[in-house]
Amino acid sequence: MELQRLIIGANVVYNPDCNLDNYDSLGTFLITTCSNVLLARTIPAIEVLRRWRSNMPQEQSLAVICINDSRVIGATPPCIAGVSFHWIDTKETEHPEIQAMQLAESLQHAQDESASHRETPKSVAGDQSVTLVGGGIVNMITAYYLVNAGYKVTVLEGASDPSASDNWRRQGCTFGGRDARVFSLNEGRQHLFKGYQHTSATNTQFTRRVGDGGWLTRSPNEHDAITRDWFEETQRLPLWLAGRFDQDIISFNQESAPLWRKMMADSPELFEEIGFKDGLLRLYATSELYHQGRVKEAEIGSIIRELDLDTLGDEFPSLRDGLEAGNIAGALDVVGFSLNVHKFSQKLIKYITSRGSKFEWEVKVTKVFRDRKGHISGLQVNDNEIIRSAHYVISPGAYGNRILSGFRSENKIAGVAGLWLTIPDYTEVKLDRPLKICRKGFAADGAAEGANIIGGTDTHGKPIIHVSSGHGFINLDPAKLNDEQLNELHPVVHETAQQYFPKQYLRAQEQATKIRFCVRPWTPTGLGLFEVTPSVNGGKAIVTGGHNTGGFALSPSVGQAVLAALSGQQHRMHTLYDPDRFANFLGASESVSPPVLAEADV
Repeated sequence: MELQRLIIGANVVYNPDCNLDNYDSLGTFLITTCSNVLLARTIPAIEVLRRWRSNMPQEQSLAVICINDSRVIGATPPCIAGVSFHWIDTKETEHPEIQAMQLAESLQHAQDESASHRETPKSVAGDQSVTLVGGGIVNMITAYYLVNAGYKVTVLEGASDPSASDNWRRQGCTFGGRDARVFSLNEGRQHLFKGYQHTSATNTQFTRRVGDGGWLTRSPNEHDAITRDWFEETQRLPLWLAGRFDQDIISFNQESAPLWRKMMADSPELFEEIGFKDGLLRLYATSELYHQGRVKEAEIGSIIRELDLDTLGDEFPSLRDGLEAGNIAGALDVVGFSLNVHKFSQKLIKYITSRGSKFEWEVKVTKVFRDRKGHISGLQVNDNEIIRSAHYVISPGAYGNRILSGFRSENKIAGVAGLWLTIPDYTEVKLDRPLKICRKGFAADGAAEGANIIGGTDTHGKPIIHVSSGHGFINLDPAKLNDEQLNELHPVVHETAQQYFPKQYLRAQEQATKIRFCVRPWTPTGLGLFEVTPSVNGGKAIVTGGHNTGGFALSPSVGQAVLAALSGQQHRMHTLYDPDRFANFLGASESVSPPVLAEADV
């Protein structure tokens, strides 16, 4: 029953009574369901597959996934046009049926990728102009790659120039949050995936408020129909597929890790005087969380070494207070780094503009124009001016749903707020390594199971500690956010700071330090978005975004995917982050109309 709950869905037909040796029943079953994939313990008889082939359109294919001990499988599969065979060895995996379902979804991707490659339009000859909509860190890194590849870039950002304005409330996620970001191999992971065991809390984060263990900043009945549809999609996502999405998200962080290092080698000036700290510590508040975390980090190749708690305080004196209070039950040294993202972004802006490209602030894109073929023909900005270029890259952040009208990415992005508490680091022993904490306490089983703690300096050069945590869902129009909606999240950053840096926290309370928030772009599947559509004269318009809490970490992969798209090449992100990936898979069983069976076949 547990397995059935995991794998059966609207597009998954479960028929344990279908006898593989009964040619009539299995053949009729495959034909009437128009199945794309058959999961079975043995290979169907050749008569079944021949009957299927003769009754199905030539373009219809069937992937047979055999789940069995490799010593039992043995038989040579028959050669039937349009039929492919795959094996899952039950000796080599703990969850063979789940792995088979994930393989089925991957095979669907292979078909989508093949079709996408055939449909990729040619690039514009000669015209290398690209307009980037959105001045967040993802588009800045994309612009870095574009200018180095010879493109002439214009970045349009609706907010004010952050170097000339300190109003963080009018900024997007990059400059709205505090001046700190972390890279790790599991940033932006599929946060709703908690393993393959169903519980009463599975996929219910968007049905309850933060105080009740959920992610909502308002009651469910206060949201409009479009937002409720967004919720429904998260609840329809099966655990086995959420696990696959989690792997795909992490794979882009793994791809980005060497790209970050290459950027540091190629452009070292970008990483000077930006508070760069190499390395990352993962702390776990309980032994159970530590053992779970150690397994997860090992699976993705993140662990550099396991740390001994008896010597942790000697090696990292800034952690002694947290250790003595009993808030650290385990620690890992893992792949990662941190930097001050505001300072880094300012260097990126100078780098990009020094190469003949430009940033334009307080320029809001209000409409995307299309010609009669539906190709993008220009952008309307500030309600009157029209901007045109060969290519367009739209990274709307959490606030740009309106300009996605007519794209497949429309209504895919909602806003999820996270909080920042900054405390002075006045002690002699400064925080010398960024921390990621699997925490305990208020909302630790819901909206704040983790926290980032990152060192930095304030505008006067004094050392500070940034504490960031929380997932507070707003809606698809976060511009309407009321600060009071986030009150239920406040304890998570206060509690974390007090548990790990009690002396610094007390000083912060004396100074009445205020909390700051930023709104991250979130998708119902947890996947990012990558959409390519034609623009006029053979150009391309690309939508990127929805990277949840991982936009900074995987931004080099996004930049590479954009470059590939503009040059007519393929990148894994084009299909893995396709906005219709989930919907396409759910509709796979309906991709071909069932044939009308002859009377003898019924």
